Amino acid sequence: MKNLALIAAVGYNNELGLDNRLLWHIPEDLTFYKKMTMGKNIIMGRNTFESMPVNALKGRNPIVLSSKDIDRYADVICYNNIENLLRMIENSSDDFMVVEEVDQNTTIKFTIIGDCMIASYKGGTEPGSFAAKALDGDMKYFFGGVSSLFEDDDYTIANLENVLTDDATLQPVWKDHSPAYWYKASTENINIFTESSVEIANLSNNHTGDYGAKGGTDTIAACDAAGVLWGNSDKTLYVEKDGITVAMIFNGLWSSWQADVICNRLAEASEKSDFQIVYYHGGTERLHSPEDWKVQASHKIVDAGADLVIGNHPHVLQPMEVYNGVPIIYSMGNFLFGGSNHPENRSIVYKYEATFNKETKEFVSYTDDVIPCYVYTGSTNNWRPEIITDEAEKERVLQFMNWEISSPL
Repeated sequence: MKNLALIAAVGYNNELGLDNRLLWHIPEDLTFYKKMTMGKNIIMGRNTFESMPVNALKGRNPIVLSSKDIDRYADVICYNNIENLLRMIENSSDDFMVVEEVDQNTTIKFTIIGDCMIASYKGGTEPGSFAAKALDGDMKYFFGGVSSLFEDDDYTIANLENVLTDDATLQPVWKDHSPAYWYKASTENINIFTESSVEIANLSNNHTGDYGAKGGTDTIAACDAAGVLWGNSDKTLYVEKDGITVAMIFNGLWSSWQADVICNRLAEASEKSDFQIVYYHGGTERLHSPEDWKVQASHKIVDAGADLVIGNHPHVLQPMEVYNGVPIIYSMGNFLFGGSNHPENRSIVYKYEATFNKETKEFVSYTDDVIPCYVYTGSTNNWRPEIITDEAEKERVLQFMNWEISSPL
């Protein structure tokens, strides 16, 4: 057929792709593809068609070959068998072009974990304490049971809930409640993050201020020196991959009015980014169900434009929901927790993969996974989270996260 052509990106060894994706991303290829297909009748399979955002089809006349009907557009022509399609082409005077899938999408993979207190009470190094274990020098030990989950992502995010300082003169700040706790550690402990591919730290919590302003600035300096990215209530963190900018807003959420603060930060961040994550710290400790005000505040945050909402502070898990298409986890719970020998022993790792169109920067879709974990194994805290392998225990955590039962234990 003289009026039928094929366009495809082919490698030196005749490679076309793997798992419905291109093996490379070359801007010149995409430019050439756009030029050659503009104004043409383009024939493609259903997977290729459904992977394309609306803007990528403008100026072209898509014809889809599929055993299933295509409902995305009312005016798209769909052929259910190739014989009828070829007959139409043969009887037409128009030109047609068969397109192999051009991968216009990119993904950003996040791994999110909960409270990481990589310190002991007031920096003590008593035998059996977290700090004493850190003095052994094996910084890979602490995340050794879960670090494989961190290595295949773009960013692992943790709540760093203690001060990092080498200033022995710092004194704990006064707190107006009892019991009260203060946590600090040597700046060397930031290597627990770097040795296990934890790239981002939330510093907007109630323990990074345990040793005053100097303790806070020392913690920031330790993160900076180690190359750990961070954000807090004063700083929105922006990261970028393949031209897609993600804003991470870290903030307290101790009462409903702070939702307005977060919404204002979202409005500002949306002008500078394509995707917004809110990671808040607040609520009632050791409560397995989020308060009504926190649920309403989280919904308000989503309505203001957040694409993913993560909560911390209760030191126990709270369930998750999908509200208006946006996942909300109300509390990630403890994860690596040096603050107690017997913390509640259930946590999760949350894997979230966002797909974007590289040309339009539009958010296309997401996939996620909840991986149940122990905070520690054994009769007392060994400062080493582990993936739960017992099927009944895993299922109980997942049921809890889906609001089916009242406790993950």
